[in-house]
Amino acid sequence: MAMSKPQPISAYVVALTCAALHGVVAIIVAPILAIVLCSTAPANLNIDRIMLFAVAAPALSCAFGFAAGALMAAAHNVFAQEQRRAVYRFSKSEAPEVPEAPFVSAA
Repeated sequence: MAMSKPQPISAYVVALTCAALHGVVAIIVAPILAIVLCSTAPANLNIDRIMLFAVAAPALSCAFGFAAGALMAAAHNVFAQEQRRAVYRFSKSEAPEVPEAPFVSAA
């Protein structure tokens, strides 16, 4: 299905927006997951690594969000550019068939 009047978008702006959204979600979700992991962890599990995960998760999530947003915007721009390009079709022109008039007597 063709897009109607597609416009190219700024890949940098989309990547920054996507990175910010991923970072905010990771800031909210990572500490909750860390608390759940610490409360259910067996005694021999290293809690320091869980806390390191909670601190590093937003930065890693931002990096992933930036890359995903940039790829998504680049893909949109490729398809938008293809949709805006004029398409010309050349085919052999054959003479149209004209139906023959029926033979009717005028008398």
